[in-house]
Amino acid sequence: MVPPFVPSFDIYPFKKINALLGRLNG
Repeated sequence: MVPPFVPSFDIYPFKKINALLGRLNG
């Protein structure tokens, strides 16, 4: 979960990290 005050350009890397973690865990 990303705080709403975080700029959008900071949100994309988190999505990529979550996707990678999803692959590793899944």
